Amino acid sequence: MTKQCRQCSKSFKLEQWDLDFYQRIAVPQPSLCPDCRQQRRLTYRNERKLYQDQCDLCQRQMISLYSTDSPYTVYCQDCWWSDRWNPLDYARDYNPTRSFFEQWHELQLAVPRIALFNLHSTNSEYTNHSVRNKNCYMGVAMGECEDSLYGHWVLKSKNCVDNLYCEQCELCYECSYCRNCFQTFWSQYCEAANDCLFCFECSDIQNCLGCVQLQHKQYYILNRPASAEEFADTKQKLLTHPEFRAKFIVQWEALKFKAPRRFDLQIHCEQSTGNDLYHCRNAKFCFNCRNLDNAKYMFDLGDNKDSMDAYEHGWLVPSELIYEAHAGMAGYNLKFCNICADSRDLQYCDCCFQGSSNLFGCIGLKKSQYCILNKPYSEMEYHQLEKKIIEQMRTAGEYGEFFPIRYAPFAYNESAAPEYFPCTPEQVTALGGRWQVEDRKQYKVQTYRVLSDSTLVSDDILQALLACTQCQKNYRINQAELKFYRQTGVPIPDRCSDCRHLNRMQLRNPRQLWQRQCMCTQTDHAHHGRCSVEFETTFSPERKELVYCEQCYQKEVY
Repeated sequence: MTKQCRQCSKSFKLEQWDLDFYQRIAVPQPSLCPDCRQQRRLTYRNERKLYQDQCDLCQRQMISLYSTDSPYTVYCQDCWWSDRWNPLDYARDYNPTRSFFEQWHELQLAVPRIALFNLHSTNSEYTNHSVRNKNCYMGVAMGECEDSLYGHWVLKSKNCVDNLYCEQCELCYECSYCRNCFQTFWSQYCEAANDCLFCFECSDIQNCLGCVQLQHKQYYILNRPASAEEFADTKQKLLTHPEFRAKFIVQWEALKFKAPRRFDLQIHCEQSTGNDLYHCRNAKFCFNCRNLDNAKYMFDLGDNKDSMDAYEHGWLVPSELIYEAHAGMAGYNLKFCNICADSRDLQYCDCCFQGSSNLFGCIGLKKSQYCILNKPYSEMEYHQLEKKIIEQMRTAGEYGEFFPIRYAPFAYNESAAPEYFPCTPEQVTALGGRWQVEDRKQYKVQTYRVLSDSTLVSDDILQALLACTQCQKNYRINQAELKFYRQTGVPIPDRCSDCRHLNRMQLRNPRQLWQRQCMCTQTDHAHHGRCSVEFETTFSPERKELVYCEQCYQKEVY
């Protein structure tokens, strides 16, 4: 079955699995394509735009997701989770003559919002959507990390700086999709790498520089054996000589380009499509996920079953029957919810937690049940009114859709949406969203001269104002950063943390799939001529890399 997206007008398919799922959870078919649905959810997520503000309850200074001119009442985390206020005090009656979303938005403007999502952490006040961290700074979606900075989706790691989607790493810098690595810099898709720089798709390697798709090797440079002395000399030049490093990167990129690429990365998966999947079964169009069972259009999450259309819902504590949701965990039968956890049977709820159940259109509730727009009802009254509201929403074309972009608590360019769906201010306005006009500051010219050898940099740099070579924005180096750079020898970055993050994000393949055929023509791979295997891959047909099916990739690389 093919439909046309109400927003972008592109055609999208509904397969039988989709139709069965919609029927199972009793929701209508979506009016938006998967991309537009994901874009809408991401407008409710602010990851990196943090503000200095004051708690509206205790008056203490705090770090907040909300700018000082936002219309919301914002509480610090301690106050928001405390019993010093009661979200039921903001309850209101449902008015059947008005739009449900309008009434929900009025409740949204009234109920205090939590300043940041940063749980069970120590000395990590600038981390967001994160949990159980110690001495961490400016991280997003970090979990159980220590002494780490500027990480994005970094788990169980120590002393790491500027990493993306890494797990159980230590002393790593500018790594993406790396696991169990130690003292590894500027590397991607590596596992169990030790003392390596500029490595790609390598595993169980040590003392390697500029290597591609090596396994069980030590002392290699650009995929060739090297002596310990040659390794040490080349590593020192890479860390301290920018011109040498730039020329070396050109050689490394050429080596990467010649290497065949696997069409996707799936570890212990069955009947799944997408990329960066671990232990998934029947997961379709899913990216950076683990432990999924019967799921579709899932992004950056894990431990979900029988779910569809969600971002960052799960990890460690299983969830089930999740649909059109952003953030949370330990949920069951959650539909159209924003940041709800440890709850069940919720619809159109925002920031509801701690064993809540049977809520509709509620905000900020904890340990609550049978509430609509934060007003408690008897079980019978609740189900009767819930049914009535759903019928009226269906008639109005509202039911079955996530919250509208126009009610997102953040401006579009404050949210995570532009990283995946860049838009102009005019396009955002057409979607009904807001665009924050940023103050055009007069950035200052950098006068401080940064030494190329970070081990020789003095403490004076802590007072210096640096200028990003990419966006010209000013930034500073803090004490924890300087300690890391001195310890590892990594050069002081010449770009601000935002540009470094965006550059890492651009190293990833897009979250789109194209139908391709394996490009292998090796005669010793059990096929005559070109391999006939077809697959869905994140490598577009315009890309020049050699893209192999899993069998040909394994034979070529291993």
